[in-house]
Amino acid sequence: MKKLFFVILSALLLCACAPQNVTEPVKTETPAMEAKETIAPEETQEKTAEAESSEETEPAENEPAEAGANRISQELKEKAKGFPDVSAELPDWRGTHIVDKAEYAWPWVIVEADPEKVSEETMKETLFDEDTVLEIAEAGYNFVRVSVDTRYFFTEDAYLSPRYAGQDFHGNIDMLNAGQYENLDQLIAWCIQHNLHVCLDCHSTPGGLMIGGDEEAIRQELFTPDSQAQKLFVRFWSIIANRYADVDTRALSFNLYNEPPAFVSESEDVYIRLMNEAIDEIQAVTPDRLIFVDALDYSTRGLKNLGDLKANNLAIGFHMYANESTNTEPGAKLDLKACKNEIADRLDAYRQWAEENNVRWMLQEYGCSAYIKEEEQESYYTMITAACKAMKVPYSLWAFNAGDFGVCIWAEDDKFVTPDAVYTTTGAGHRINTALVKITTE
Repeated sequence: MKKLFFVILSALLLCACAPQNVTEPVKTETPAMEAKETIAPEETQEKTAEAESSEETEPAENEPAEAGANRISQELKEKAKGFPDVSAELPDWRGTHIVDKAEYAWPWVIVEADPEKVSEETMKETLFDEDTVLEIAEAGYNFVRVSVDTRYFFTEDAYLSPRYAGQDFHGNIDMLNAGQYENLDQLIAWCIQHNLHVCLDCHSTPGGLMIGGDEEAIRQELFTPDSQAQKLFVRFWSIIANRYADVDTRALSFNLYNEPPAFVSESEDVYIRLMNEAIDEIQAVTPDRLIFVDALDYSTRGLKNLGDLKANNLAIGFHMYANESTNTEPGAKLDLKACKNEIADRLDAYRQWAEENNVRWMLQEYGCSAYIKEEEQESYYTMITAACKAMKVPYSLWAFNAGDFGVCIWAEDDKFVTPDAVYTTTGAGHRINTALVKITTE
């Protein structure tokens, strides 16, 4: 399904000099913009002292090569080994999402697939920041699903120009964007430091994008055997698997592909075959990596041929947006009785399927529009979290800072503030819906 929120994304080019640890700024530039520096405040640098790497590194360059070793400190890698075990029952995760890089250079508010509507003004450098990680940890979450577009991690000069931003890939799958990998290192390091499990989610990828026009049609290429889109998808997971092979799976899991479209249900073997290609690449270096595979029909229906998946440490991701909870009209109302029935029916169906197939599962997405009345939002979230707790199923809220679905509102986004809601202001100047955070983290 489509989720409407502001995520303005772009790609990054060369780092003039590689960071010596995972907290230094990454200097980048694109053909469309002057070079900029993102510099962490002094207090942020102090918070991440333990995230520093003691190893010397070569300058980061975009070149045809493997991504190389990550820059996460050995101290943090040791800490990751003390996170809850993920080989048996899934931990008691109460999670949320970071969506800053869920879609490359394409605001989700643009529903027409028109590259002409993407300009220098709609593009800006996108880097994960520690403030968001701190806010999530301090709010009480212990799991974060990090949604990314694979195009951030491959680069080419022409591809980075605004006129090429849109649905297609104009880059080279052998040209890696070193700055983006280093920033991902930073994010994982910050999350480990602040006791957050990271689930890296391939949310969009060329030939399989979740944006604009007919979602089914623009995702056909990814599920066409031997297509370029498939080659890029598998290469992405190969690079990620190798780069983070020494990061314990207790702290880092992989979610292969978000919300497979409805048409793959008609040829489930195509979906399973592609997931298995990625699984093979991952398990070649980390056989015990926890791998999430999304259920069919936009993550709402279990697979018939689950046994064909090769993952050694498998869990299934389900999503749920019940009734009118996605309504983005100001003052929208929920039929809470209908929501209650649908939540109970669907979660029970997910549970029964998982038990019948002896597989673990997680509610990896659920949420409610900020335009719906506060008291109805609170009732909606309470029903979902109570049901999951009763089933001992972990859950992850969509999303933390995602516009009209976020429980964290950026200072300038007054239009997403829910009337009558009580907000707590963070050190970064963001506003967090106090009641909703309490409901979704307890």
